[in-house]
Amino acid sequence: MNNIETLYNHLEQLKSISGKIDKENYLKQIVDPLTKEVLKFLNDSRITTGIASKKLNKSLDYSMLETIDFTNVPFENVLNFLETNNTGQDSYIASIQKYISTFDNKYKEMLQKIVTKSLKLGVSAKTLNKAYGDGFIPEFNLQLAHSYEKYKHRLIDGQEEFGLTIKYDGHRTATETNTQRLYSRTGKLILGVLDIESEMKTLDAILQSILGQTYEPYMIDGELLIQSSTAPKTQWFNQTSEILSKNGVKTNISYKIFDIISQDEFYNQKESHNNFKERRELLDAIFTQHQFKYLELAPLLYFGTDVNQIDSYYQDAIENDEEGIMINLNKPYQCKRTPYILKVKPTLSADLEIIGFEKGEPYSKYENTLGNLIVNFNGVAIGVGSGLSDKMRDEIWNNQDDYLHKIAEIQYTSISKNKNNDDLNLRFPRFKTIRNDKTIDDINIEY
Repeated sequence: MNNIETLYNHLEQLKSISGKIDKENYLKQIVDPLTKEVLKFLNDSRITTGIASKKLNKSLDYSMLETIDFTNVPFENVLNFLETNNTGQDSYIASIQKYISTFDNKYKEMLQKIVTKSLKLGVSAKTLNKAYGDGFIPEFNLQLAHSYEKYKHRLIDGQEEFGLTIKYDGHRTATETNTQRLYSRTGKLILGVLDIESEMKTLDAILQSILGQTYEPYMIDGELLIQSSTAPKTQWFNQTSEILSKNGVKTNISYKIFDIISQDEFYNQKESHNNFKERRELLDAIFTQHQFKYLELAPLLYFGTDVNQIDSYYQDAIENDEEGIMINLNKPYQCKRTPYILKVKPTLSADLEIIGFEKGEPYSKYENTLGNLIVNFNGVAIGVGSGLSDKMRDEIWNNQDDYLHKIAEIQYTSISKNKNNDDLNLRFPRFKTIRNDKTIDDINIEY
């Protein structure tokens, strides 16, 4: 029991610490093997248990099931069992239920959230690797964009080749051509998108025919987005999220494809051997050979060196209710946030960690629910109350543990300095959505 108490104390302390650097410093002090094992279990996206919170809480008739006796079995061995036997069958669920029931109430909720991988600590694979060394948890890094405003000075008219594509507001997804496995931006396996998996088999066959003896498995980079909807495009991300969050087969989903990189380069975090134009030509060659129903190649709006085209196509995108455009410099694919790809949007946005919740003012409409969502902006706690629906306020207020340390996308008009000190602040911050597809490593502020 002492090891469970030590684990509990470490995890409670981690939850209470704000800021990546402070968390990293605390992690370096942890020598307890069980705590490290649990942190790896929670943050390694490749580890699945097949047991969600709803499953773990369901009522089962133990007399009808052949359960496993975990009495006196170390907790790390229980986790290893779940990792290996991740089918989520009732006999395994019953075994875990009985195991957790033997602990004091103080520890039960923690153990339940660990086995379901739902415990939020505000740490990530990248933070853990900084604390315990590279390779503690294998990282899954896609190419991420910077803001155009930050790097527009680098685009000198007539000197730098670039391509323009639509910016989709979907769920970033990478797919292995040879296995047809789909992964989220954090490396979590996406299951049940059978239509896309099926068409990826066709794509891989075409890729093999094009490359011949030089064929090797590739990674397709794109976004999953609802295929048909009568709702405004501003609601498509949330609609897509609802579909992807459901168990079983997921339908009405399209895959907007915009890049490709070899698996060798991707998994070894190498810079691609070819530039954007060459990668795009390979994708064009694939899509000219077959008309897909669920796979869609993001249209190349423009390719050249005329920077005036950026504003022109950006205005067209906004008029068509798109989120913006992407500027793809004719450079290699890099598995990190890079100025080789830039995003142009009508409003600035920041992906920020939720660090607290503020009740509504007395006698106001929100006196018994969420008034402000507190987010960490560059070390400054900022309250965001605009943009939250009444339903969302109640959902967050009544389930605060589930939302603490999650990532919220916050839109704003500009960044200003506090009059009394040098702290930065957001002007007119507005809540857009909860980004369940992002972690604290995706915290990004556009200036």
